[in-house]
Amino acid sequence: MRAAIQSLDPGDWPSDTLDASAKQELTTQVFETLVRLDERGNPKPLLAVSWTHERKRWIFTLRHNVFLHNGEPWNPPGGTVAAPDDRPLEDILRNLARPRNAVMVRSSDVLLGTGPFHIARFEPGKMLTLERSHLYKTCAQAGIDLQSLRKTE
Repeated sequence: MRAAIQSLDPGDWPSDTLDASAKQELTTQVFETLVRLDERGNPKPLLAVSWTHERKRWIFTLRHNVFLHNGEPWNPPGGTVAAPDDRPLEDILRNLARPRNAVMVRSSDVLLGTGPFHIARFEPGKMLTLERSHLYKTCAQAGIDLQSLRKTE
């Protein structure tokens, strides 16, 4: 794949289709979303375990014992995330499952996520190395340790 990813920040989405496709694949390796879509496209819990609608906003109750790649717990205040929205539940859940809406914490100049891999080295547009997060049990069970990608000319 010949893509030139300039940023791994989920909120900074490229306009180029090839770059966006590559970034979508990489984003899901480093970051997770509140919900995911199953094989039929139905929303299922991921970082959120449940959700309710109250007074024109959605409130998501979060999974316990979630850790960022630096080992710090991911604990938003009150154990919930609120999203003001009047759209039907299915619409907002499908939107929140998109990689561009993944949970990301910026610590100094480092992007931290809760996904199976953490960013070991990143040279925008040139090279990316992801290492397995030892805090993520599913990845450890699969025996995957390292992913390294380089842009080719």
